[in-house]
Amino acid sequence: MNAALIHFYSKIETEYKIESYSWNLFTDLDNIPEQDRLLIRYENYALNTFNSNTLRKISAENEQMITYFRQRVETTKNIHLLSKYYHFLLNISKNNSFASKAIEYYQQVLSYYLSIHNQDFQTLHFSKTLGIIISISMRYKIQKESLKKQINNYLYNTTLSSKIKTFIFENIRDCKMFESGELAHYPELCIELSNNDNDSNIKERLLNLAVTFSRKTTNTELFKKANELLGDLEHKKLHPLDDNNIAISHMNEGHYENIINYYKIAGNKDKQSQATRDLEENKKHHKYIKIESKVAVKDAQKVNDLVNECLESFLTNSSEVIILKLCFDNGSLSFPPYEHIKTTTRQQMGKSISHQFFVPKLTDINKNTITISHEQFGEHQFFHIFLQNHTLPFVVELLKRTIEKRKLSYPKLKRTLLKTAFGIPYEISRGVDKIEYNWFSLIDIGLKEFFTQFSNAIKLKPTDWRFTIDFLTPKFEAILREIVQLSGGEITRVKENGDTELRPLEELLNIISIKEIFNEDDLFFFRHTFTKVWLNIRNDVAHGLCKPCDYSLSKAVLVFLCILRLNKITIQFAKNSSTHGTL
Repeated sequence: MNAALIHFYSKIETEYKIESYSWNLFTDLDNIPEQDRLLIRYENYALNTFNSNTLRKISAENEQMITYFRQRVETTKNIHLLSKYYHFLLNISKNNSFASKAIEYYQQVLSYYLSIHNQDFQTLHFSKTLGIIISISMRYKIQKESLKKQINNYLYNTTLSSKIKTFIFENIRDCKMFESGELAHYPELCIELSNNDNDSNIKERLLNLAVTFSRKTTNTELFKKANELLGDLEHKKLHPLDDNNIAISHMNEGHYENIINYYKIAGNKDKQSQATRDLEENKKHHKYIKIESKVAVKDAQKVNDLVNECLESFLTNSSEVIILKLCFDNGSLSFPPYEHIKTTTRQQMGKSISHQFFVPKLTDINKNTITISHEQFGEHQFFHIFLQNHTLPFVVELLKRTIEKRKLSYPKLKRTLLKTAFGIPYEISRGVDKIEYNWFSLIDIGLKEFFTQFSNAIKLKPTDWRFTIDFLTPKFEAILREIVQLSGGEITRVKENGDTELRPLEELLNIISIKEIFNEDDLFFFRHTFTKVWLNIRNDVAHGLCKPCDYSLSKAVLVFLCILRLNKITIQFAKNSSTHGTL
């Protein structure tokens, strides 16, 4: 056996753990002969998260892999490797006999994480491992009763923390392992654990679990009790009123609405009435920023006619020209220029003194607040109002007409974008494999879903923008990072301890090299849409903060336009090509 391969096996034997980054174990493999790299690829398949698509792609190698991993389970002593090997064998062989072996070693891994659950993120690792065991047990119908007994032993073990029990409850909340009668004691246990814990996050999660379990067991009394306690807990999120911070009363309003709803469900009319009175008193402290806007419209019909004329002129273009206009804008989409935004905002601030008496704060959908400058607040507020009243109605109507006239569709967008920078092939390494891709392949199904939902909107059918926004948002950042790299910018930074990390999106948008590709209008639009200075869609999507009601057509259109605006890199590529003879 090659020395480098022996070193690799030794490395994974001593270092591999299920809930740790395994990609670094597959580096420095240059000295491994080509014939042995196949084995490394097998290991890569087994030790990383495998899904149905991966399994389908590698199905032709199943017999060789089964033989290989049967040998590996005889030689390794690492319980993390053994659990993954047997789980992988179970998936590729469809041999149910591997299920019990997979559970056996996952149980040993579970015990390992349980023994160190008070360290760092080990409770989360314990939870994920338990979830895997439950999924195998449920799918292959094995060890169900013993697993239920084990879970109950954990839940009633007085030496374990409320935190780890919360994760256990969340693992069994949505699975069908327990019958309704077996859940009868859980609502009371969740409430008891919540009462005895000081962590507000854990308390709230436990009370929500109590609500879920009491609903499943039709325990009306505990259902009401848990909701009343949630109302009491929500009280602790209220902020003391401060005349120097106009945001606080608005933040408190959301908490009061939650409190009232909890007490209403609990049937506690006294507390509900008191909270309603407190809400009305809180509203008396609301203050608003008044931005004076005077637009003389002498002839509204004439304005409408001009807008309609502009829209109709779009339709005289070919599909390809329409798509390129959507990409490059150049003033055709009714976006206000940044220079105009900045000038107007400064003029308004010069005429007002209100900004001298408060610090502007933004509250996100999760009730977190950030402080921004008066200039930023004024600029983005102006931009937001203009978008809502002018740009978005214009663009939505434009998309509607071009789609109805069959000037714009997903296949036509795909054909056009593949002729641009989005169609240029790139090559990356994944383990020992070389993968070819282009930027369009990163966004294809997100764009397709955008057109599906927009067509539903045109037909006045129900729409669901969740996939469009959740899928395209991280792809915007992914492509932007590659554009920064291609422009010579750095996408990583070095921390004080010498480690490296990815630069956040806010920093990427300030890198000098991309200002040769995107102008201030583009960068302002990107910041407004994705960063914390306004909509913050990137953060909300990345942290899973959005609820179904937070997804809208307007946000989807903005994300869609930002994706297309990235295509301005095509212009830069064309310049470089004409100058240097290469892209």
